[in-house]
Amino acid sequence: MKLSHRLTAVLSAIILLLSCCSCSDGLQAADYQINSEQFSFTNYASSASDFPLALSETDSGYLQDYEKKQENSFLVLYYQSQTGYIAVADKRTGKVWYSVSPELEEDGVVEEDTKKLLSSPIQVEYKELQAFKSVNTFTNSVEDGNFSSEDIDNGVAVHYTFTDITKAMAEEASADTNKTIVPQKLFDITIEYTLDHESLIVTVPMEKISYTDNYPPLSIKLLQNFGSSKEKEGYLVVPDGSGALIRFDTEKSNVSPFLSNVYGLDKTLEIKNQPSKVKNSTLPVFGLKEKDNAFLAIIEDSEAVASIGANPAGTLSERNEVFASFQTLAYQKVSIAAASEESKFVAVQDQLYQGNIRVRYAFLRSGETDYTGMATYYRNYLIQKKGMKKLEKTESIPLNLEMVGSINKIQSFLGINYDGTEPLTTFEQAQTILTRLLDHQINHINLKYSGWFGGGLEQDYAGNFSVVRNLGGEKGLQKLSDFAKEHQIDLYPAVSFLTAPPNSKGFHQLTMSAKQLDQNGAKFYSYDQVSLSGVAYRSILSPAALQDAIARFSRKYDKLEIGAVCMEDIANEVFADYTGGNLFDRQTAVNLYQELLAEQRKSQKLMINGSYGYAATLADVILNVPVNDSNYNVTDEAIPFYQIVYHGYKDYSAAPLNTAYSITDDMLKSIEYGASPYFKVMSAPGSKTKNTDYSYLCSNHYETWESDILDYYTKMNSVLAEVRDQVIIGHRKLQEKVYETTYENGISIFVNYSEQAVTINGAEIAAKGFIMERGAA
Repeated sequence: MKLSHRLTAVLSAIILLLSCCSCSDGLQAADYQINSEQFSFTNYASSASDFPLALSETDSGYLQDYEKKQENSFLVLYYQSQTGYIAVADKRTGKVWYSVSPELEEDGVVEEDTKKLLSSPIQVEYKELQAFKSVNTFTNSVEDGNFSSEDIDNGVAVHYTFTDITKAMAEEASADTNKTIVPQKLFDITIEYTLDHESLIVTVPMEKISYTDNYPPLSIKLLQNFGSSKEKEGYLVVPDGSGALIRFDTEKSNVSPFLSNVYGLDKTLEIKNQPSKVKNSTLPVFGLKEKDNAFLAIIEDSEAVASIGANPAGTLSERNEVFASFQTLAYQKVSIAAASEESKFVAVQDQLYQGNIRVRYAFLRSGETDYTGMATYYRNYLIQKKGMKKLEKTESIPLNLEMVGSINKIQSFLGINYDGTEPLTTFEQAQTILTRLLDHQINHINLKYSGWFGGGLEQDYAGNFSVVRNLGGEKGLQKLSDFAKEHQIDLYPAVSFLTAPPNSKGFHQLTMSAKQLDQNGAKFYSYDQVSLSGVAYRSILSPAALQDAIARFSRKYDKLEIGAVCMEDIANEVFADYTGGNLFDRQTAVNLYQELLAEQRKSQKLMINGSYGYAATLADVILNVPVNDSNYNVTDEAIPFYQIVYHGYKDYSAAPLNTAYSITDDMLKSIEYGASPYFKVMSAPGSKTKNTDYSYLCSNHYETWESDILDYYTKMNSVLAEVRDQVIIGHRKLQEKVYETTYENGISIFVNYSEQAVTINGAEIAAKGFIMERGAA
């Protein structure tokens, strides 16, 4: 038995080695390991003479040891050669933003070891053997004088050499107390600070990082203490769901710090137990407001390998801080032969992340420093960088309607069971439903049609699709498309491109699956709701195979001339691929996703199911946009940051109203956040889903919901129609459970979530009600 285990281990190791050395003959990751182009942006116009710098006496004292390195119309960049710290003075306000607060020394809460961390512009987690360790610039570079600087265009670069006493050295020192131990050099890292109009650009060029294979750097935490504040007036902004505030004036000493991965977890690395159900960070931004000063940080490059953290005052120190970290090497616990936890070892991806880390800290103008101002700044940034166009004015808001075409269900023929397809809404029935809605004067409809080809909702490999026959086949789909075009309805058949059933026709699991670090095929699990363990899975397509899948799909789909498609998964999941020799990290995958979406956008209107920022700018319609946060203890309230960014430029909806716990509250939230109504229906009665994996659809029968669809659409259209093409210029909480949203045309919408009527500006708002007021445009 022992010999058998040894042989299995050796064979597995050989297979692992061979797979790591092989390269795909298809799409190469190197073609997409690109840095986003250097982008210069300003939201303001000015000249240097407009803003003479006036520093406070306190800041003048702090800056005595700093040297001026760069100045432009808005900002002055200072550098302190003794520590490697920088400071940025805003000439418009006199506010100085420090990379490390000069007040940190007097902090009464922070412990000494933590103080060294907060005093470090860079912290690095790395692996030594099978252990995880961390180092920081203060302890492992600056204290020993192992850093230097040089002037660069528009700023300064600081070069750090990190050293540490490793485990082996510590053991050697304990055995021989007379021996002098020279710390081991771990890695060299450079951080660059440059000015761009009203922004500080912070870059970590990955090509300048050097390290030894014995001590791979797993992640970099960047500028944890930048702009930190101990004021009581202000808040941190984090992209949790729709956005959330962490207020300075609330007690936070007994809560966990905030931490969230941009674009969610890396599910390529096997997750057999269901993760906590939280809202993902959909946008690569964070911010800090202190009185009437604020910065918005935009992760311009490497956002898909980033996470955003926030430490409110009382958790680590007296100061509130928000920052980003970046995973430079993914890792995973793997096992070659045995399954026990003790037998597992930590495997690390074989190539350091290739993109550059770059964060833009934009300092906002006085009067524009609240979260609305931050979101407005980011919207203007996207308009210039991504070319977003405003919506055209229409007489009504869209009704976003999803119809479920078919599901797979065990069928029986002559007593023999087989996997079959159960129609829930045929193409002809879909046309009937649309006709009824048109007869009720709902003329602005975006129709998402799910489960229309092989496998129903459990869709087969997208590169080899055929329209489900018992829905009406290709001819039936064509008739539905013709009907939709005749009545100015946009039809968006839904397609999942990123995953496929492992036995799906045309999908070859061995060659087309993304790989985990142990080179096993990556699996996207569905979970049992009682045990929370993975009970079934779909194979994750390698990004190297994704381009071919979309090309194969498009060649056949384009012949149908539908002119629109719903991307079911490409805007709500990011999958890496750790195939040896052709590694697609998450950022490389996102670079590819963006290119593929842009290519589709040339010939199709795009609906996306999900709200990740890299896809949102390319979409016409966005479904399942978050309208709340994860309700962490550390956050104080949700805000419509996402909606302020996109309203007036994109049509979007929250989750289907008829799946809500409280449809009234969800309708009010959609009205407050400017979201169009969205319903999910089927023509068949709920009994058709009995004894299937889709019994959750049992209450989605259209006949049951028609009157509610008409009623809720009419209510929402009455207040949102006039603002569909307008940007949000203000949002605020007026009192507990009462909110106001203001648009650029002067219209304000007031929403009351409470059980009692309230009076605002002399007007009564009914319990669980809303009103619209017109003001000066």
